[in-house]
Amino acid sequence: EGNIGVERIIKMLNVRDDRLVVEAKGIYTIENYLMSRRLMYWQVYLHKTTLAASETLSTTILRAKELASAGLSLPSPHCLEYFLRNKVNKEFIDNNPQFLDQFIMLDDSDIISAIKEWTRHHDKTLSLLASNYTNRNLYKVKELATPIDTQTMIQLHHDVAARLNIAPDCAHYFVRPREVSQML
Repeated sequence: EGNIGVERIIKMLNVRDDRLVVEAKGIYTIENYLMSRRLMYWQVYLHKTTLAASETLSTTILRAKELASAGLSLPSPHCLEYFLRNKVNKEFIDNNPQFLDQFIMLDDSDIISAIKEWTRHHDKTLSLLASNYTNRNLYKVKELATPIDTQTMIQLHHDVAARLNIAPDCAHYFVRPREVSQML
């Protein structure tokens, strides 16, 4: 959104009294940059389709991680399997020097190829999630002024579990409340 003069912004930056400052003549360029970022959030990053794709991808990975943690076999590249089978947190990273090598090896193609394989997995929830993502059958995003009450969420989970013929405790993968803010 917009044509940003990154080189101009960099040229206009200085350090004064240990603070990053912008020369007066660079203020307009900085304002344009900030407005472009704001427009990108409204028009792209917070677009319903982007949110739906992101949520579908996230829940697919979460389900795969849950299954891998329980010891089920999942076809996936070694670097992805490393993250599915381990609880990665700061302590894990600090105590496993191979973490960085595995992280560097992981890229989009590993995720996409694994998700394609998971479309045929015997776990119906994972298979549905992976198929939905692969076939662009994304979540429907519904904007609400107030959060969904607990009873409504329980009913939605029950309805989805029955319609998809999945275990009721897996319905949360398909009905997910999420708060989104347009504030940067």
